[in-house]
Amino acid sequence: MEKIIKRIIAPMLTCVFLFGCSGGQTVKESKEKNAKINSLKSEDIKIDITAVNVELSENLINETRKKAQQAVLDVVKYFDFDTIDDYSVHVRENGIGYSSGNITMLNKWMLESNHALIVHELTHVLCNSNTSMSAGSKFFTEGIAVLMQEKYGDKAVEPFIDGSTKEFARVSVEDSIDLIKVNYTSLQQLIDNDGEFYEGLDKNLTAEKKIKRKNAYIQAGTFFIFLDKVYGREKIKKLYYSSEKLDFKGAFGKELDELEKEYIKYFNIK
Repeated sequence: MEKIIKRIIAPMLTCVFLFGCSGGQTVKESKEKNAKINSLKSEDIKIDITAVNVELSENLINETRKKAQQAVLDVVKYFDFDTIDDYSVHVRENGIGYSSGNITMLNKWMLESNHALIVHELTHVLCNSNTSMSAGSKFFTEGIAVLMQEKYGDKAVEPFIDGSTKEFARVSVEDSIDLIKVNYTSLQQLIDNDGEFYEGLDKNLTAEKKIKRKNAYIQAGTFFIFLDKVYGREKIKKLYYSSEKLDFKGAFGKELDELEKEYIKYFNIK
């Protein structure tokens, strides 16, 4: 498929040395890219909905497609992504939500109950398909996915979802702060130990593992919610596009430990 938005801007040095382009041309190209992003409509985005051994009504399929198209558009505009592909949402009866390549897997009740999970999983697809050093961090990718679901999801949803337990689908992330007040883990530890985000995926979901995993998602999510509200989109974009993995100092002008102190104070965690 022809890309809806083609990659226009090459890195400045590559442009100068290989093509001899002028600064004026770069500005022009930048304006053209921004114009294309701003003119993009949700219906321009191709989303395929596939039922996997489950019956889906035509109305649910159409609504899911519209929500997925809007989710892609929202995330693309937040990060100013300049490439968009075709995407697939596979729907089954039960199971956890996840993404692989351009495919997002969700279960039926997730689609019937909220929009936020579609936003969450499609954020993974988009962030992983665009070049970023920070996207290699589970802390970053889950934190950003929770931020996007909270900004653009039509209903609040807790970031940790047990695919067969519907009662988890009605709690906002910020309302879950009390959990991390009791079970706080340093942000550096969450960054260094991606395993916190995978606890229980071996289907041995003990109460302890459930708390650890929920805690990891809520901390990562609320940290990026804090960064978005206090420092704004441009600095989060700078972190995403930085040449070094999770270069907080380069993006925010502060080291992680200083940002963490501000985050703890912002949410009155301890």
